[in-house]
Amino acid sequence: MLEKNVALSKHKRNATPSLFMVLRDFGLKLENKIGDTVTANKYLEDALEEQSGVSQAMMHKNRIRRSIKELFHQRQCETMVLPSEKLPVNFNEEIRPEFVEDLHRLSDKIISFLR
Repeated sequence: MLEKNVALSKHKRNATPSLFMVLRDFGLKLENKIGDTVTANKYLEDALEEQSGVSQAMMHKNRIRRSIKELFHQRQCETMVLPSEKLPVNFNEEIRPEFVEDLHRLSDKIISFLR
């Protein structure tokens, strides 16, 4: 009986959806609380850590964080710069090279993620 439950538990864990988050127009530095550079994935994982506090708002945010971590066991985050220096963005005008690079990197990551 225990073996069946363990096998079922493993199956459920493998059957959970994956999360691929893209943060477009990302203008922040990818740093942790002490100023060290981190990856976009680490930035996401740090954002999902529960925060201290007992207010209703903080408890609600922590429930959301827990739910995301419980539902999405495989998580990946990518960032993209603003497509243009001009706002609003007119995609018929020149697009920043960094944005084009981000698009290429993102498409490669998505293909890899889906495999």
